[in-house]
Amino acid sequence: MTSKADIDQREKKMRMEADLKVINPTLLCLANLTQSASFTINSVFPSINGVKCTVLKSDDEFIFETDNLNICKGFLDLKVIQYGFSHEFQLKNDAFEFKIPQFSATITSQKIFQDYATSGRIPEFKNNFIENETFNRIVFTREFNPYHNYSEYLKTIKFKTENEDLYLKGLSKLNVNGLGIDIFEFENNKIQYLFIDCRTPIRFDFFEEYANAIAYSFGFLSGYLQRDEFFCFQSGKSDYSNIAGCCYKKLEPTIDSGMMLISPRDVKSINPQYGEAAKMKISIFSNLVTQAVKEKRMLRALRIISESNAYPLEIRASAYSVALETVRNIIAEENIERMSPFKNKDLARELKKQFTATVADCSNDDFNNKQVVLKRINDLDQITNKDSLMLAFSLYGFNLTKEDINCIEKRNDFLHGRLPFENETNSESEIKYFTHKLHFLVSSLILKYCGYYGWVLNSHKYLELFDPKYEKHVEESTFRTI
Repeated sequence: MTSKADIDQREKKMRMEADLKVINPTLLCLANLTQSASFTINSVFPSINGVKCTVLKSDDEFIFETDNLNICKGFLDLKVIQYGFSHEFQLKNDAFEFKIPQFSATITSQKIFQDYATSGRIPEFKNNFIENETFNRIVFTREFNPYHNYSEYLKTIKFKTENEDLYLKGLSKLNVNGLGIDIFEFENNKIQYLFIDCRTPIRFDFFEEYANAIAYSFGFLSGYLQRDEFFCFQSGKSDYSNIAGCCYKKLEPTIDSGMMLISPRDVKSINPQYGEAAKMKISIFSNLVTQAVKEKRMLRALRIISESNAYPLEIRASAYSVALETVRNIIAEENIERMSPFKNKDLARELKKQFTATVADCSNDDFNNKQVVLKRINDLDQITNKDSLMLAFSLYGFNLTKEDINCIEKRNDFLHGRLPFENETNSESEIKYFTHKLHFLVSSLILKYCGYYGWVLNSHKYLELFDPKYEKHVEESTFRTI
């Protein structure tokens, strides 16, 4: 039996080994930012310059309220620029100086018979924020839900905070395109905090691109694309023990589609010993994020998949088809020689030359369209879209089934606005099946491209198990190893 002394010693060792994450200065600044406070407006427009206002944080945005505006010369002419709120202005008090960028703030209501008392939204601001290289920490917040945690899908490690809190999981140490990034999350008072830290100084605009790539990569993997809003905190120290500046940005709504690619929790329910093994290695997730940072088309594919997961089935099928073509193009460009039907380039060139000369010598009267024939000859060393897609999967060791190939063949219908199942009696089930199958295929190709090996959820089999209206049955397992 393990003694209390052994347990204490083990915990002490874990604390010594765990990474220390300093969070209190960030949480304190975050709390101060989100408290209702009074400010004075500083603007080049006399209609709002010097006006007192209150700024408060609602559930999903910052709101400003004034009791009045300054009635000045040409006041009514300023309505086209929202009396000055459409241009850059500052909000100042003893603690903060928010810089509101041009075309950011918007008026939502105004009481013209009460001294033009005005309220509006502030979707973005900066406070003592620098654009040069420094340590940047981005923070997302949401209501606690363990199904949306990074540690549900990634093999995370333990960390601790200066509050003596020890978390046995939740820290991911990424290497993204050579940049060290730490991701960790914890819950406090039913609020889940997601921290994204750079371990070396970097410009904020670059770091924001990295954070976006992380968010879309995780949204692609889990079906949970967290957006809504974020705060960024800047520090001169790598441990973020002091906060020098901060900013806020409102984003598009979060998408919780449930279209996860891996499901370690379900694997664990089937076989407890494989739950942790079903999680993605940090090295593979780092590679996925790196591809999204380096190749804008890959980021676009991840974004198409993550965002279209919430669309109607027909639109989703078309979107997944576009994403599949995008990934195929990336792979084709990196494997030009292997994508050609000819191994010998010189032979291909010589044959094309001979065929072109032969056709050119023929009379135009022998052809309905001679130029089309010449173009076909010129494309002799090119393969069709369908064949290039098949080859793309083959290059990364993915074995396509008969049903997979049938799905790939039908994708072109959706790309051109056609519904291949609209005349069938169970067309709704067919569209569901095709859409989920296409999601599985394009996602699997991306995962294989990034070096993943493991279980992937067959989401259309979930439909068969849990959707009473789903009528299609296919002999496939709930999870496929890719």
